[in-house]
Amino acid sequence: MKLEKVKVNKKYRIKFKDEKKPFTINAVIVGNNAEENALEFKFYDDIYKCQYSDILKIQSLIKFKLKMTLWTLGVLISLPVFAFLGYRFYEYKNCKIGSSCGDYTFSLRYGRVSLGCVAKPIIYLYPEKTTNVTVTLGYPEKAIHTYPKYNKPWQVQAEPNGDLMDLNTGRHYYALYWEGKKSVSTSNPTEGFIVAGKDTISFLEDKLDQLGLTEREANEFIVYWLPKLENVKYNLIRFQTLSEQNKNMPLDITPTPRTLIRVMMEYKNLDKLIQVKEQVLPQKPQRNGFTVVEWGGTKI
Repeated sequence: MKLEKVKVNKKYRIKFKDEKKPFTINAVIVGNNAEENALEFKFYDDIYKCQYSDILKIQSLIKFKLKMTLWTLGVLISLPVFAFLGYRFYEYKNCKIGSSCGDYTFSLRYGRVSLGCVAKPIIYLYPEKTTNVTVTLGYPEKAIHTYPKYNKPWQVQAEPNGDLMDLNTGRHYYALYWEGKKSVSTSNPTEGFIVAGKDTISFLEDKLDQLGLTEREANEFIVYWLPKLENVKYNLIRFQTLSEQNKNMPLDITPTPRTLIRVMMEYKNLDKLIQVKEQVLPQKPQRNGFTVVEWGGTKI
């Protein structure tokens, strides 16, 4: 099939090039730009962009109801016999595809994706009086998107109500934003919370309050993450420790805040209930003096 003729909003079977071994996924094409020779496709909840040159083969996906049996030669036989289809078990590795988190390596195994992206951390600054504040990201090379643009440490004038003014441009903001790759991941957490999709709002309202967010901050958190959590049967949700967050992206803030609250949610969509140990959250922090608050999340 010619890639220029691939239709959007249709599911395809895509075979990608790879340095060691080609691999195949099933994905919905959401964009086809012939001028850029690029396809955009949705794989689970994430959107990726790849060049035509990355693709070995693309086929319209025919849906079969398969009952798979693994043969000793590594071939799967589909049952019933009306459709014979052989699949190989692949260890997919080192697939570099441009995504919403930029060009980076992610790994695939049996069609399941594991991404390394920390999404939408935003930082609020609440000084006791009007204060010039410098915020430095510990690993700026891992930042994919920032606003205001992070070419050097952010320098802002912060007001007690959280309003910010960029000292270089004079533009006003309510928070600082970054998104990037994570270096510390809990891909298979042994603790957390199993939450029904329909219970997402009440769960987050309760836990975000315990973690120290105000109602306004929790409102912004929930508005962003609700579409990713509510319309599934269950979610495994875990909140990273402060130590884990500091390893992923240390923050250097001048003057030093007296209170630092960092909330980073990890989540995994589930089709059925599983058992995990319930996570014990720290005691609700009290805001004293210059307070800095950050929230974000990542899919595991």
